[in-house]
Amino acid sequence: MALKRSSLFALRALPAVLEAALEVRRLTGAAIPIHQLPALLRQRATPLPARLRKPAELAELADRLAPFLPPRRLGPCLRKSLILLNLWARCGLDPRLHLGARKGGPDGARPDFHAWVSAGERIHGHGEHRELWSG
Repeated sequence: MALKRSSLFALRALPAVLEAALEVRRLTGAAIPIHQLPALLRQRATPLPARLRKPAELAELADRLAPFLPPRRLGPCLRKSLILLNLWARCGLDPRLHLGARKGGPDGARPDFHAWVSAGERIHGHGEHRELWSG
C-alpha cells in the first residue's frame, strides 16, 4: 500500500516539528520574556531542506501534533504558534506572533486570550480576537 503524499510529508517533516517544539521548550524554560521569543526563534531557525519548505502543510502538521508536543505549560494556541513561527522562519518566511483577546467566558465579561502567526499574506490560527501585541 503506497503512502499518501501528505503522510510521506508528515514523516519527513516530523523531526523538524519536534526540533521546533524542543527549541520552544528550551527558550520558554529559560524564563525569556514573551516579547523576546519571536526574534530568538527566528534567529535560531536553520533553513529546512527545500522539500520541507511547505508552510501550509507544516501548519497542518503542527495543528495535528501540538497537543502531544512540549512545552505543556503553555496554552495550546501559544505553543502551536511558537512552534509554527520557528518552522515558517525555517521556510525562509518572516513570521510574526500575534497575541489578542476578546470577551469570553460564561458571563461574557472575562477576556479570552489567543495567539496566532502570520507571515505576509499567510495567517494561521486567527479567530475573532482583537490584536493586542505582535512581534
